Amino acid sequence: MHKTVTKLADGRELIYYDAEPVVIDAGVETYTKKTFGPDRYEIWTMQSGYHNCPTINGYEQLPGPDRRATGVRFNASGDVTTLAMDLKEAYPAEAGVSRYVRVFAFKHGESLEITDDYALASCDKPLVLNLITYDEPSASGGRVGLGPVVMSYDSGEFDAAIEKITLTDASLLRDWGKDDIYRVLLTQKTTKKEGSHKVTFTKAH
Repeated sequence: MHKTVTKLADGRELIYYDAEPVVIDAGVETYTKKTFGPDRYEIWTMQSGYHNCPTINGYEQLPGPDRRATGVRFNASGDVTTLAMDLKEAYPAEAGVSRYVRVFAFKHGESLEITDDYALASCDKPLVLNLITYDEPSASGGRVGLGPVVMSYDSGEFDAAIEKITLTDASLLRDWGKDDIYRVLLTQKTTKKEGSHKVTFTKAH
């Protein structure tokens, strides 16, 4: 599987396959006064739910330099490149996160696996995994088609929903060259205080 994977330090990922966008960061709308004001996080592109981040107990990541991943570990030896991090500090105390370790394993020429292992003090709302995608997704039987790539997940644990995001901002329209991008939401079927799950990206056949 020949692709470029760019990692960001708060658990987000960008995935390109043969230089074509698959999982993306939407970017920033045209700068306005609101972009730099106290209401900037009302803008959807500023919210972690519209990035490739989990929503935990109904809470998104908080802004600020202290709200970042910890325990970051990287290994590029052999045929597997891995990156691991704990996302706990990126979320508010109200989310009750005791541990949320996300591990990326790029198996060269084969796949990208993203494994989450977590523990919560309590769980009132189901976990949601958010992914912003370039191509329109198609979900069926634990698989989501994303153009040249297929994402596999445990359909016994998660329900998949697809949301179209219509771009109206001139800067975003120029950046992506199209009117729509998409959000995939994998929502856990039950509320769980601890667990582990994995999603896998492979070449579409």
